[in-house]
Amino acid sequence: MIRLVLALSCVALVSCLESHGKTQELRGADCAVCHLPEYQATTAPAHGPTAANFPTTCGDCHLRLDWRPALEGRHPAEDVFPIRSGAHAQAACLTCHALARGRSSKGANTDCVTCHPNSADLSNAHVGAASSTGVPYRYQGEVANFCLTCHPKGTALKHPNDKFPRTGEHNVDCTTCHDRRTGVDTKGANTTCVESGCHHTVAWSDGKHREVRNYTSSRTGPWTQPHITARNFCLLCHQNGRD
Repeated sequence: MIRLVLALSCVALVSCLESHGKTQELRGADCAVCHLPEYQATTAPAHGPTAANFPTTCGDCHLRLDWRPALEGRHPAEDVFPIRSGAHAQAACLTCHALARGRSSKGANTDCVTCHPNSADLSNAHVGAASSTGVPYRYQGEVANFCLTCHPKGTALKHPNDKFPRTGEHNVDCTTCHDRRTGVDTKGANTTCVESGCHHTVAWSDGKHREVRNYTSSRTGPWTQPHITARNFCLLCHQNGRD
């Protein structure tokens, strides 16, 4: 009997050593199997009024040594959403992740308007925008990760400068050239060179256009007003915004 007890103790000891080695982190290990009372008693400061808001895999957020501070600069999704540099450098977990939305250590439940209250509805890129179904854009705070739909890395969408350089006279806001009424995510389409008010005179009277076959500055010609104001019309000949 004594031998059996010793054998079982050795097995448990080996298991603990495997989990609590000097260098091994406990990511994915269910700590509550052995430490349920400690888990249930963890209520402050960042865990909120009850530890039940957090998973029992404590190693997902904490390093083994003293269990604090959480992460020590290691963000689980650093390659997806960097917080070690830029505007989000060293942000605390609960600055971005809403505890009220439930337990998650997988990068979900982001609540961006805590730091960006004016960007949700008032930024120039959002005002007047609509979804692909024509429904006006509205910030939906009840939807977890809503902002990540268009800002997966916490930044604005990058312009494809290799196709259309956003330099010189074209170094303007997105919605100056793209019709925001047709969708937030334009994928480089919905350009409105004439309706933007930047090229309205050139479109009709530029002498170079008179030399183009089937192009005329007359509103009664083959390419008339509906064509000129059609989305991406100018890109048929000016793919990169130049001659």
